[in-house]
Amino acid sequence: GGAVEAGDDIDAKEQREQERLAREEEEERYRALQREAEEQTKLIENRRKELERRRKEASIAEAEAESARVRAEGDAREAAKRRERERRLRMQVENKRQEALHQEAEAIAAEQAALRRARASHVR
Repeated sequence: GGAVEAGDDIDAKEQREQERLAREEEEERYRALQREAEEQTKLIENRRKELERRRKEASIAEAEAESARVRAEGDAREAAKRRERERRLRMQVENKRQEALHQEAEAIAAEQAALRRARASHVR
């Protein structure tokens, strides 16, 4: 019976060895999968951060454009107000000039009338 037992021992040893190898391979595959999962997670996280950074940059650019637009609108409104003030001032100046000319004309007419009256009274 000794030979058969020795054969059984060898078979059992071989089987244990194969099981050990199978377990190691399985663990190695599991570790590889774990590493891949970690890499994918990092990749996703990096992409998310990159997207977030781009979104921030875009919204900053948008905010800057908006404030520039608001500034430009404000400047345009100010310029329009200035132009309106200038227009009103020019109208005032023109009105005063017309008024002065009118007064001048009235004064001349009054003087001429007085001269005519004076001449008329001398003629008599």
